[in-house]
Amino acid sequence: MPMPAMQQHIYKRYLDVSDGFGTYSDGIHDDLNKHVWNVLGWDPDADLDEALEEYGKVWFGDGLAKDVAKGMRLFEANWEGPILSNTSIPETLALWEEIAPKVPDYETNWRAQMYLFRARFDANVQAEARAQQAYEEEAYTALSKANVIGVDAAIEKARVALAKADSPAAPDL
Repeated sequence: MPMPAMQQHIYKRYLDVSDGFGTYSDGIHDDLNKHVWNVLGWDPDADLDEALEEYGKVWFGDGLAKDVAKGMRLFEANWEGPILSNTSIPETLALWEEIAPKVPDYETNWRAQMYLFRARFDANVQAEARAQQAYEEEAYTALSKANVIGVDAAIEKARVALAKADSPAAPDL
């Protein structure tokens, strides 16, 4: 999960009580975060936006560097506030859907694939959350009519509503 500002905050928070560091990863998912730590290790006052653009230049090319940097900031915004009302998630998805076809070696560029996957994943989680909220509301509405349609019928309608959660809300993602 790319979290550049959070990584910068952590780095600076503990800078005075540490004596260096070594970046470590247990996978590829934190590639950008390792880059941020390495940049800050070289220069604790480095400009984060410049560091993100540099990452974009190295792995995606000069033409996509600014979009990649923006995409990394947006990933972090995807995790701010309630998911149901997060407006960054669709913006992040749109940006990475725009970036991916412009990456010349997309089929072999695991970074490009990983970030497009992440954008789609976040959008899928948001779609599922919204859909499940709607199913729950539908179930409550059905149950509220028990005095009119009968308890058994209301329960059955509620079960049908909740069973919709067994199908993907956004299968295209």
